[in-house]
Amino acid sequence: MSGNDSDSSDDDWVITSTATDLPTSVTTSPSPPSQPPQQRTLPQPTNPKKPLQRPTVSQATVRTIRASLSKSQLAGDPHKTRSAAEINYISQEQLESICSSMDSHLLVRRLVETYKNAETFLRIKDIETAKMTFDARLSETLYLCSDPGCFILDFIRALDSYFSQRRDRDLTPKFRRYLVQAACQAYQTFLDTPPNEYKVPNKTHNKPKAITTTTTLKHPEEVDLISFPDDDEPNLISFDDDDDDHSPPPLSLNPNNDLDVTITEILSSNDEEDEDDTSNDEDEDDIENGMAKVTFADLMDIPAETLDRYRLKYAHQESCIHLLDVISSPILIYYAMGVFKLHSLMAHDCDYEEEGVRLCQMLMQHKHYNEAISCIRRLDLFHAFPVEQMAGDMISNGMSNIMPVYVSGHEALQRQLLDYINRQLRYTFAGSLGIVSEEHLKDLESDLQRVPPLPRLKERRFQKDLTSCCGKIMQELNEEPTAYYFIWLSQRYACLRWIIMERAAQQSAENDYSVSSSSNYNGLIDLVTADDPALAKLAIKEFVDIGDPVAPTYFAGRLKQQQFFVQYYQRPLQDRAVGIFKGEQLSQPRPIPSRHAMSNDDTFYQLPAHARPVMVDNQQDLLYMKATLAKTRVCGLDTEWVPQFARQEKLQTAVMQIASDTGFVFLVDLATLLQPTHVVLLQDLDLILRMLFEADHIVKLAYDFGGDFNLLGQCMPSVKKWSTKHLVDFKNLRTADDKPITGGLSGTVKHFLGVSMNKKQQLSNWEQRPLTVDQATYAASDAFCLLQIYEVLLATNHSFLKSIPRVATTTSPTPSPPIGYALPQPEQDLFQF
Repeated sequence: MSGNDSDSSDDDWVITSTATDLPTSVTTSPSPPSQPPQQRTLPQPTNPKKPLQRPTVSQATVRTIRASLSKSQLAGDPHKTRSAAEINYISQEQLESICSSMDSHLLVRRLVETYKNAETFLRIKDIETAKMTFDARLSETLYLCSDPGCFILDFIRALDSYFSQRRDRDLTPKFRRYLVQAACQAYQTFLDTPPNEYKVPNKTHNKPKAITTTTTLKHPEEVDLISFPDDDEPNLISFDDDDDDHSPPPLSLNPNNDLDVTITEILSSNDEEDEDDTSNDEDEDDIENGMAKVTFADLMDIPAETLDRYRLKYAHQESCIHLLDVISSPILIYYAMGVFKLHSLMAHDCDYEEEGVRLCQMLMQHKHYNEAISCIRRLDLFHAFPVEQMAGDMISNGMSNIMPVYVSGHEALQRQLLDYINRQLRYTFAGSLGIVSEEHLKDLESDLQRVPPLPRLKERRFQKDLTSCCGKIMQELNEEPTAYYFIWLSQRYACLRWIIMERAAQQSAENDYSVSSSSNYNGLIDLVTADDPALAKLAIKEFVDIGDPVAPTYFAGRLKQQQFFVQYYQRPLQDRAVGIFKGEQLSQPRPIPSRHAMSNDDTFYQLPAHARPVMVDNQQDLLYMKATLAKTRVCGLDTEWVPQFARQEKLQTAVMQIASDTGFVFLVDLATLLQPTHVVLLQDLDLILRMLFEADHIVKLAYDFGGDFNLLGQCMPSVKKWSTKHLVDFKNLRTADDKPITGGLSGTVKHFLGVSMNKKQQLSNWEQRPLTVDQATYAASDAFCLLQIYEVLLATNHSFLKSIPRVATTTSPTPSPPIGYALPQPEQDLFQF
């Protein structure tokens, strides 16, 4: 805007509009304090034909201001909005003044006024551009400090003092962490500046400036890309010497806690000693070599003072370490360790190892457990924090999940931790019941003296925390589950308790307490208790504790524990503890979980009369299945396996169901065929399944078959080489009006067939042989219902059919013989489908 347009071109412009007009509306700056505040209007243009042009504010500045304002300010009076924005936003001029004067206390105060809390800090950071963030702007301004490292250290102490002296709910540890991390990131970026981009402050920057608390947005000026004006901007070409001396605010960091000694004095004395030593060393080297050395500063023509600003000094590192003596929040030192490179000083066998140990101890005292663990590992201070001591502290404070992290990568420490937890859990089975054999309880008395029991060890939740932190370690060490017996026994006992309680809840929901009504859970109990006699005794104990009227007698005979049942049943409640602790928790009947509750209106899916399951576990059955599949055009697929919680070994598919549109539902006994004695049968099965999955004239229907197929591939590695064709997954099936179907396969069956699926047998022992009738019926239903859903899709011309290839319909289905019926030998041995 030219002088003819307005006589106020030299005036500053500030925002006066409402928040919604922030990007464009501006007014002049406030009147001096000596005059009453007046609302000044924009000058009228002298040329009526030329409209008044007002300077704009950068979008980044507007976004920063708006993010810092509350909702009430955004919707309030424009003058109040202007005032809040002026107070909160840290202008570039103000930031330069703060750095020039090294006023760290003012910087902390202005940051809190600007960001207010952790949430606002993140909101502003999200909308700011990379160059407009606080750490980016600070890194570009630190060159104005006489000693940037000293300034950051002063900032850390000032931040600690500000937050510790105020009781404001917005001044949270998270907010403090964001601020110190931003300052440290700025200093790191400053130290990483390439030498050819070093900046030298002009002399005008070192003159004292009045630090205002309002933001004045200058009229934007065009940048001259050709000439290089002599202004106050950093000169990247020439380097002016700066002779002015500015001392930072006092900060007591000396070992004697002398308040008269400041960081600047400490750094200056160390610098003088370093310079004297360096000078003497260089003179001696020059005399010995007979030549003058050329420094990097000489080559780059960079003043030594400038190089000194961009260098992290040993005195900076020492001063940062000594902050431990004067600040109340050791976590701030932890966040500064990286930029000040303290690891080389505080690590094991280094000059400040004791301070490193003290820092880790202080972090733990302040309950910064994750940071303490990280610090111990990075400084290699394991010798100062024994595994047994750390495990006791961490687990007692509910932090057992980080103990695997503490010992990760150190096999000796991992085994120490496993041994410690194993000894602790031994106390939970060493009672008078005789649950475990005497050989497992040797040296128990000496262990009680050397490794005292943890206070909360009698709590089952606490025992679970102990065992949980061992799983990953044992997998990493590739240890056998029983290598640490009491860890293994505790895990199996917890699993057994869960199965028994689920069984009781199911019986209550069905109001049927007979043994046969819980056949699904009975098989899992057999599977778990078969591993050790101690688990069989614990199963009897649990049935007695929950008051089951039938199960104790039944399982005592089944597991051959009649004598233990009689002894335990006659004991009073106070003498039924498994461990050595009084007041041990006993199992009690619990409310029925909602997933066991059954509605009287539920009608369950029934397998059609013409569809009968056929168990396939021999050569004759395999040949019959191959001949039948050769005439199949659509089939349903599913698999079953033992739940992971009930099995210690690697998971494997136990049964694979193949429902043919001819009426047969083949239950392939993979648990049998995968045994080493059936290698030939497994090879034949592999050939049949490969031809089935690769056949382009057979549509294969499944529901969420990805996990099933992957597990099958782990059992039969050749599966990964199959070229699967026409495999249709109903997981993506939607309603006719294109709405998602919830509830898994049960929800899909409910929507298209109008009945519910009885999932009772889903959690059962699929490796027991023979399968129960309920198991066989459930397995066949899961595969055959897919064929009936497909028929509904055809009848309604569902849009999902577009993704399914059309195939010719086979002849009417032939009823299949029931399980155990001798299948006839196929008339022809089809090698190909």
